Amino acid sequence: IIEKTIDINYLVRCEYKDLNKLMRVIKEKNLNVVQQKMELDCKFEIAVRLQEAEDVFQAFDLIYGIEITEKE
Repeated sequence: IIEKTIDINYLVRCEYKDLNKLMRVIKEKNLNVVQQKMELDCKFEIAVRLQEAEDVFQAFDLIYGIEITEKE
């Protein structure tokens, strides 16, 4: 028997100055970072369990300066 979790991948973008807010949410929610690119514009791909997806989306969506979209 193989057990797997169903994950949704999100792309999260922010400017470098907002990186602290982004990293705080990632740490608080214990999210899995799949890929990251940190320059003047930071881009993260995060994997979120399906059950927690709506909460995580809302957490990032409420923060000014952070843009979150579902990866296709």
